[in-house]
Amino acid sequence: MSIIKIENINFKYRGKIPAIQDLNLDIEKNEVIGLIGPNGAGKSTLAKIIAGFIKPNSGKMLLNEIDYKKLSIFNISEQVGYLFQNPDVMLCTSSIYDEVSIGLKRKKVSLENLERITKNILRFLGLYTIQKFHPRRLSQGEKKRVNLGFILASRPKVIILDEPFAGLDYNRKENLLSFLIKLKKDHILILISHDIDSILNFCNRIIILDKGRKIFDDSITKLREDPKRLLEVGLRLPFMLKLFDQLKKFKNFPSLTNYENLIDYLEEKLKNAN
Repeated sequence: MSIIKIENINFKYRGKIPAIQDLNLDIEKNEVIGLIGPNGAGKSTLAKIIAGFIKPNSGKMLLNEIDYKKLSIFNISEQVGYLFQNPDVMLCTSSIYDEVSIGLKRKKVSLENLERITKNILRFLGLYTIQKFHPRRLSQGEKKRVNLGFILASRPKVIILDEPFAGLDYNRKENLLSFLIKLKKDHILILISHDIDSILNFCNRIIILDKGRKIFDDSITKLREDPKRLLEVGLRLPFMLKLFDQLKKFKNFPSLTNYENLIDYLEEKLKNAN
């Protein structure tokens, strides 16, 4: 069963060309989706439609088989969390603890449960020891983790991350990725990013948009077999696809999807060679 089902939706900003055109999409459990495309392709627009921030001009959308039109933004936010590109947009309190727990307070969760849930999330995100810090004094990576904590407190099934790696250096990006890896087990993740190398190494499904239309929707393996789909929409060919394309020339080289698979394969070969 699809968690989110989208049928023939269209959306046009006032006075502008269509941002989303005749788009169909099924999102199911345990998916980690990379949403990519050139600037203006409609990625953020689609994400905001899924999150309920804007409504399509036409078409049908279901969330757990319930029509989006019957759901309030509050109902949708309980099941679809949205991590904004700019983490400052979501910050509104004077401590990390309050930032993570604010949604639980609005739901009037008991104090005992509020403290338990909040502290568990803070520990999970590595923020427990600095929970009294003012969130606006943190680094970009830490702010994004605070935002993520706020989202996790609502226990959504789907988490959308809009340019999660923007403004992060290598170490902070790897740190954020380590937490996202932990989330893959219990959540559907949708990542919008220009960091195509990270997307290809992390996601199991890739959707490419161009001029509001879906032009590719398949596994990493399928994209690796046809990497020119990226070049067709003006995106660069990432190092991982270039590397795997060259490795295909070797006899009996297996079908690999990410760097971890490649490392495991090479380690096994080296072990056998020794």
